[in-house]
Amino acid sequence: MHKIFLITALISFVILLNPNISFAENSPYSNLKGKLIMLDPGHGGDDSGAIRHGVKESLLNLAAAVNLKKYLELLGANVVMTRDTDKAVSLNARYDAIDKIKPDLFISLHHNDAADAFYQKPDFKNYTEVYFSSLYDGNAANIISGLGFYEVFQKLYKVGMVKLKPGYFKVIRNKKVPSILMEPFFMGEETLVKKAASPSYSRHESLVYLKAIANYFNKMETQDAALKKQLAGIQPIEKLTEETFDVFLSSSTNESFLKIAEELLKANKIKAVTNSDNFLDNKNISSHYISKLMIIKEHLESDLFPSYIEAIRSNSVAAKIHVSLSFSVSRPSAIYAYYKSDNGKKLSTAICERLKAAGVQTELKPDSFYILSSTSAVTVAVNINPEDINLDDKHNILGINMAVYSAVKKYLSK
Repeated sequence: MHKIFLITALISFVILLNPNISFAENSPYSNLKGKLIMLDPGHGGDDSGAIRHGVKESLLNLAAAVNLKKYLELLGANVVMTRDTDKAVSLNARYDAIDKIKPDLFISLHHNDAADAFYQKPDFKNYTEVYFSSLYDGNAANIISGLGFYEVFQKLYKVGMVKLKPGYFKVIRNKKVPSILMEPFFMGEETLVKKAASPSYSRHESLVYLKAIANYFNKMETQDAALKKQLAGIQPIEKLTEETFDVFLSSSTNESFLKIAEELLKANKIKAVTNSDNFLDNKNISSHYISKLMIIKEHLESDLFPSYIEAIRSNSVAAKIHVSLSFSVSRPSAIYAYYKSDNGKKLSTAICERLKAAGVQTELKPDSFYILSSTSAVTVAVNINPEDINLDDKHNILGINMAVYSAVKKYLSK
């Protein structure tokens, strides 16, 4: 009787706070009963995450998770949290906990940030990012979880556009657990971040999460015939190969451009593979993940789709190094490494030096491009502006290949 009273009170409270959230029969919450859900409030303790306008990301993450845990438990779910106080928890500890508990759904709660220049752009508009686990071996749970959260945040959260993205962050890499990492908004917007620090906003955010979780489980129960047919046409992961390589080479303009570097690496007994339309005869496990991605391609950012494929293939061959080469006239000749990767900076510096020796001037630009943070390999993205070099000259092509080859070889020999 006491529990029924609490649930009734919760429903009234939810509707009072946000009339868009309904407990009608067409959006049931009963499917939460008995589900094991793991909540991961990002950062904590000495690792505060972003700090903007006096507000710590770690505390925003924790407040939303604590409220969400209460709501889920009142509705019959079993909830485990990676932290329930403001304490530091390592990424490895979080990952190990997921692997041990194997929840029905894992959610990592974050709030986004970027460099000051990002917020100073005249056209800056805040937006939400939904990252779903791309490297999931099972059925459609990963793409359905992404769609479930995407739909609800788009309808109810309303801080701006909602972007659905394949994710590769360590905490959502477990291949047996459907996982979500959420970035509801960017913290550089002062009015919004100060509002978000209030208890009422935290409750609102938690209720949107609650709706999204229920939406996911409902979608899992009511998969439509079209989706089931698409999934039936995907090769099971068990029938595909899982071959590993030391080096993954990718060129967005011409898939064979780095073939010389690949052959030189192989001649030195370094396992290397280049990206291609017929990647490893389409028998590598990456084809399973990519086939599932194709099902929801219309919901993903089209300009980033080639990068999504790159990241899946790089992760699928468990490369130690990933060199991504592009030839864009809209960007300078530059070499980018993930700004948090010391090894990436070392490799990018080595490639820069060798390109200079080959007559190609590039600048180093530590950054956070999607591809740089989306693979477990040490990743370097190289752009060579065609206006800076004659790519019809075979000597220049050889020089670029030699620069990549020699830098990678030296890095691996350490």
